[in-house]
Formats: sequence, structure tokens, C-alpha cells
Amino acid sequence: MRMRETAGVVGALLVAMTLASPASATLVPGGGPASSDCYVELDVSGITATNVTNGKQISCTDGDACDSGPCGDKICKLRARVCWNQTDPNLACTAPAKLDKLQAKGKVSITVPESPSGSSCTGSFVDLSVETKKDGKKPGKLKLKLTAKAPKGTKPKADVDNLKLVCVPRAGACPASTTSTTQPVSTTTSSSSVPPTTGLPTTSTTTVTPTTGVPPTTGVPPTTTPTTTTTSTTVLYGSPSLAIVDRVRGLLD
Repeated sequence: MRMRETAGVVGALLVAMTLASPASATLVPGGGPASSDCYVELDVSGITATNVTNGKQISCTDGDACDSGPCGDKICKLRARVCWNQTDPNLACTAPAKLDKLQAKGKVSITVPESPSGSSCTGSFVDLSVETKKDGKKPGKLKLKLTAKAPKGTKPKADVDNLKLVCVPRAGACPASTTSTTQPVSTTTSSSSVPPTTGLPTTSTTTVTPTTGVPPTTGVPPTTTPTTTTTSTTVLYGSPSLAIVDRVRGLLD
């Protein structure tokens, strides 16, 4: 009984997650006929289905995940590349084996091959900067036209996409950036140098301070411990003591 309840809860969670999660929409078909819309598509980084309108307009808000630049600079820096002959599950389209013509027009720095074969993309993503208008108060836009033509006899023969990239001004404040500061670990190296010993004898003196006892209540006078002074002579680094020196002198005399 408990296993059935657990299985039911897990199944409900999976359904809820599937319905709540937005579908990935990095491939933007361009809004042409569905039967040829896979001939050429724009692959945009950091967007979802909510950023795409009618399959051809990509909207990005300044500072969102689709903006690779800093938040609040009134510019959306989108990263994109051109892909052709893709197997897009969102389209009822069969890509041709090759293209006779592929072209990208607009104020962009995307270079495409003239007549590619197979299915591929233009390599790494490039920056497409879209500035807002009226000092960040109005959306700005950038137009891009992609054209792909299939070989003779292919139906449909062409895919023409008129894309529009829109930068939406940010309405509120930018999210607070989280930074972690690592305190540097200070390393202190201390060295104590002991001055060299010249071989001269060193003398240490121990003094015992007399102790005066507190007179007992029996009337016995206090006792006094005499001071004892001990003097020792130490020789360092193998130098002879004074006693040996005196003995040698006596033998020589």
C-alpha cells in the first residue's frame, strides 16, 4: 500500500515538473513555412520559449540570462550562431542533404558558408549587441535576414527568415551580485639568531634568598636560613676552564 502511494506521488511530481518547466527554444526557426523552416535557424544562447514571439522575434531584458553583458548598461549582448539543416522536433520539416545557397544579412558579424552540405552550425557563438533607445527608456532592435535555398527539385525550395532581436529596458533594479571575499593568509617568518660564542667562559650565579620563618606561638625565636651563593664556570665550544689553565701554569713554573 505504501509503495503504491509513493509511486503515485512521484508520478504527480514528474507531471507537474513537465508542465511547469519552459521548453528550451535556443533554435529560432524564423517564422517561415514549417515545411522549410529547418533549412536555416538562429541558435541563441540563454533564451527559453518565453523569449520568442511568432518564431521570429527574440526579446531579451537588460540583465537577464540572455544578456551576456553587465546589468544596467542599457545594452543587451545576445550570443548567437547560424545553424542549417537541423532536425528540429518542433518543426514538421525534412532538411535537404545540402544547400545551394546560405546567406546572412544585417548588422551582424556572422559568417556563413555559401553552399554547405550536411547539418551543422557556424562554430562558436558571436556577440550581437542591441542597444535600447531614449537613454534606456525604450526598447531597441536589431534585424537579421537569413536565406537558405535547397537544390533544384526540392520542395519547398527556400527558407527566408526575417528575425528581429529586441532589447527590453530593465524596469527595476539589477539583482544584487553575490561576491565572496577570501581573506589572504598572512605568513610570518621569524628567525632568532644566537650570537656566536667566542670561547670565553661564562659565569652563572645562583643566589638563595634567606627565609625568615614566622615566630611560632610557643615563643621560639624565628629561624633564619643563610644565603647560599653558587658560582659555576662553564666553558663553551671546547675552551679550557680556568682551573685547568691554573694547573698548567703551576706545572710550567
